[in-house]
Amino acid sequence: MTWHLRPYLREDAERCGLCYLDAIRNGTRGHYTAAQAAAWAQSPDPSEWAGRLSTGTTWVAEDADLVAGFLTLTGDGHLDLFFVRPSYRKSGAAAALYQACIDHAHAHGMQRLTTHASLLAKSFLARRGWTCLEEEQALRNGQYLTRFRMTLEKVSP
Repeated sequence: MTWHLRPYLREDAERCGLCYLDAIRNGTRGHYTAAQAAAWAQSPDPSEWAGRLSTGTTWVAEDADLVAGFLTLTGDGHLDLFFVRPSYRKSGAAAALYQACIDHAHAHGMQRLTTHASLLAKSFLARRGWTCLEEEQALRNGQYLTRFRMTLEKVSP
């Protein structure tokens, strides 16, 4: 599996949406029920999705015409979106996306980062020094999803 990391382009929105759906529908087994995954993984509206991906800085891990993963960091230091296709989970794509985010945050003087992490993302972030502040229950399309409000108090490359 070969992929490369690059900045997001507006024309990536649809392919990022497909990555998002794959990551949730096929990559959250063992963390969320099928009903929870189905409620969470609603097909994003293309114009809203493109806008959300453009609100911060987004990086894309791309393999040919396939988005293997992507990560969005807002200007105020919130890790908003972080999804990797299940077939790319052990490829280093998640680590590379994360490192691009940390390097950017450090270069822009961000001292603290925040996120609302899924059950799957929680352990990835905890291994990198993030602290869990509280468990939350987010209601999505009639299903409650466990997530965690987390912070990284010291951003360093």
